Amino acid sequence: MRKILFVPFLVLLFLSCETTTVEDAKIAVSTEEFKTMLIVDIINPYTDKNITTDTVEDLTNIKLTLASDKSVEIDGTSYLHSEIWSDLTYKAKSVYDSELGTFVVALSLNAPDPEENEYDLDLKVDFEGADKMFAPTFKKLKINRSGIYKIDIYGVLLGGAGNNGITCAHNELELQNGITQEEQVLQADDHEGFGSVRLTMPEGTELVDINGSSLSGTITTHVGFFNNQDDESMTKGDGSLNSIPGGFKGKLNGEDVHLILAGTSIVSIVDENNKHADKINSSKSSTQMIMIVPPNTYNPNTQKNIADGDVISIFSLTPGSESWEYVEDQVVFKEEYSEMLFVKFEINNAGYWTAAFNIPDYTPESAKPSIKVNGSLGQQNTQQLDYVFSSPGYLYEFTYETTAGVPFEIPQAIPANLPLNITISEQGSDENIQSKNLPNGVTSETEIVFDDVNLEDHQTWEFIATGICEESQVAIKPSGVPIYYSKYEIYDNENPSLNVLEENKHYAGVTANGTISINGIDRNDTHYRFYVDYENIHEYLDMHFTDSTAAFLDKTEYISNLNVSGTTVEVEVKAPDKICKEF
Repeated sequence: MRKILFVPFLVLLFLSCETTTVEDAKIAVSTEEFKTMLIVDIINPYTDKNITTDTVEDLTNIKLTLASDKSVEIDGTSYLHSEIWSDLTYKAKSVYDSELGTFVVALSLNAPDPEENEYDLDLKVDFEGADKMFAPTFKKLKINRSGIYKIDIYGVLLGGAGNNGITCAHNELELQNGITQEEQVLQADDHEGFGSVRLTMPEGTELVDINGSSLSGTITTHVGFFNNQDDESMTKGDGSLNSIPGGFKGKLNGEDVHLILAGTSIVSIVDENNKHADKINSSKSSTQMIMIVPPNTYNPNTQKNIADGDVISIFSLTPGSESWEYVEDQVVFKEEYSEMLFVKFEINNAGYWTAAFNIPDYTPESAKPSIKVNGSLGQQNTQQLDYVFSSPGYLYEFTYETTAGVPFEIPQAIPANLPLNITISEQGSDENIQSKNLPNGVTSETEIVFDDVNLEDHQTWEFIATGICEESQVAIKPSGVPIYYSKYEIYDNENPSLNVLEENKHYAGVTANGTISINGIDRNDTHYRFYVDYENIHEYLDMHFTDSTAAFLDKTEYISNLNVSGTTVEVEVKAPDKICKEF
């Protein structure tokens, strides 16, 4: 890795009494060498907050593992712990640790062909010390040669009757010579006591990990169900649909398809040595799963809700898989003396299983509608807005820099004619601006119009931060530092103990040469906290915005020399010693 400053320059710099600014110095990495940045937050779907070692009993560490299909250089850092990795070759792994559930990783594609721009990246999250509480979670991304990617990975919490559409159950069983000695039946019930998924593993089953090694001793088996019928499971940033790592795309005979999920299950098996089962080899009879099918699941083949006798496809997803893979078709049935719908199928590996209807991509059954937002979108009449398309069993989210009155086509195709609820909100906000219910769905000719949107009290503010190395008097303009913010629900200057900060933190973006522009600042008598966590340092700045000005309210001790001019905020921050040693 190239040094940003040469040694002779450093000697002159240290002899100087004046403060010298190092332009575009990297807190995490050098922007000259790394063109892609990942900011990865690990989220608890029940609370929509980061999973941390402080909030989860027995959790000692969160581990992020990366794998790529191309040669990629990685030079990254994670909060509270950092390691440097380079020359990441095909399917090699690089591991980062975190106690705060946030990772910052920078990558550079090693491709001699400048036209080769896109590569695959696998992300896998393990919860050390709490692996019997959280299942390993994974996500697959398409990454470009340059860009910043903010990724939320939702943990799959195993155990307890369901909140937000997730129900789980578990038990323990002793293996002998790596083989089950009795039949294991495990059923997860929802909060009303109804069985949502039942796993039957026969006697004589061998469990093998991804390296071909048999599990041994005492195993803990978890089975969980993700219900698409629970209203909370379809809200932004919450619930079961966000926890499903495979998303809503699959492969059928090598072709990409959209999936409308009619319920999804996870099977996670771990032994006393922390080996996780991959293959489930049943010699005497097959391992079977019976899964409930929520009745409000839309069947695109009949254009009605799912019914007894409908044919539905079974898909499987395992760590490292590119996407959901088609397994077989099965028939939906009613159990005797019940009006509830079920599907039954065999499984031969741990991981995720779903029953789904599939719609081929790039066909008349897919659609790319346009959206137009009319009204006032703040000072520049342009805002970063979040869009959520949801339906039982389907969820599509994206962020778009939206200009009032200017229509745009959504970034990727979605299933046509699928009943949808569409909401818009400011980027990072949990408060919806508007929502629309489209019972007949959309086509590519549809224009979705949101009228009378009023964000005129919202402004874009520029924040300029300079890191100061106290001993050397070097001033660093950092790039690649992720910034978050929260609003105060209650702020009392006279009684600080009454101050109440909203629980959710919002991602604002990353700094570039010490500067970040944050959209949607509400200047209508609103209090904010802006903050960053890095290398054991938690820095925050509290500000009060009104129609005409902004004022500083509170800050941590390492922030100084605050200044407000127009819609620009300038601050100085004590730079971490680790960074200052580089200069």
